[in-house]
Amino acid sequence: MMLVKHPSVLAESRGWQNAQEIIGKTPADEQATKASDARALRLAVLVALTRCEGQTDRDHWRNQRSTTRDYLTALAGWCYTLSDVERLAAGMPALDTENEQDGDSPDED
Repeated sequence: MMLVKHPSVLAESRGWQNAQEIIGKTPADEQATKASDARALRLAVLVALTRCEGQTDRDHWRNQRSTTRDYLTALAGWCYTLSDVERLAAGMPALDTENEQDGDSPDED
């Protein structure tokens, strides 16, 4: 859904570079042409995600952008645990992990 709403993400030039760092020296597009259908699909998803990641920067939590919010929300939906900063960038409240670990609620003292 994220790529349907934000197709410009696929134009991110760093996506190929980031994908190549993950999969090794052979370029992702070259690997995809020689891959099975299942492997080619995984490579396509990898490139799409690295392009999304390439458009995020360290200030996105301050100035929420719909592309970042949708990307991080998608990751959370796929069982990735967002950090507090990622949660803020996604428009979600930060988790109070200290109180959760102690079993205390923020109202108790």
